[in-house]
Amino acid sequence: GSSDTLFRLLRLFQFWHDMEVQARALEDPLGTAVLGRVWELRSAPHIFLMQAGFALVEAGTCRSKNVISILIKNIADLLVATVLWFILGFGFAFGDAAPTKGLIGTTHLLGTGLLHGTAVDDMLVTWLIQSTFCATAATIVSGGIAERTDMRGYVIVSGFMSSVVFSSVACWCWNPDGWLQKRGFLDLAGSAVVHVTGGFGALCGAWFVGPGAGR
Repeated sequence: GSSDTLFRLLRLFQFWHDMEVQARALEDPLGTAVLGRVWELRSAPHIFLMQAGFALVEAGTCRSKNVISILIKNIADLLVATVLWFILGFGFAFGDAAPTKGLIGTTHLLGTGLLHGTAVDDMLVTWLIQSTFCATAATIVSGGIAERTDMRGYVIVSGFMSSVVFSSVACWCWNPDGWLQKRGFLDLAGSAVVHVTGGFGALCGAWFVGPGAGR
C-alpha cells in the first residue's frame, strides 16, 4: 500500500544519506561524486515519466476528439526538446557564460565536449538529466494551449521554449557563472527553473492564442 511505498522511499533516502556520510568521512570526494552521478542517472527516468503524467492530465481535461492530438504533441514535444537541447540548449545553459556576464552560455554548442569515445563522464550525465528537465518545462506549455494550436505552431513554440527560454533561465540559475547563481539564488528541485518557467510559458501561450471556440 501507500505506507509500504513511503517506507521504501524513506529507506532509499536513508541509504543515500549514509553512503554520502561514509564517503565524506573517508575523505573520498570521488566516491561522493560517483554517488551523485548514480543518483542523477536514477532520477532521470523518473523525471522523464513526467511527460506521461502531463500527457494523461491534458488528455483527461480536453474533449475526446482532441485526445490523440494532445498525445501526439506530447511525443513531438519530447523529440523536439531533446534534439534542440543537444544542438543549442545545453550549450546555452551550461556553457561558459562568463563572456556574457552570466546571461547565456557560449560553449558546448552542437554537442561539442559531450562525447569522449565510449566513456560516460560527468558532463554527459548532466546533459541527460537536464534534457529531461528541459522537456518537462516545454511540455507544461502544451496544457495551457491545448485544443487551440495546430501541430506546426506547437512545434515552433516547443522548440523556442527548449532552445532559448528554458536554456536561458537554467543558465541564470544553475550555471556557475549565471548572474542569479552568483547572487545566491537557490532553486529547489527545479521548482523555479522548470515549473515556474513552464507555467509562465503556458500563461503567455494561453494569453496569445486566446480562449477556445465557444468558451
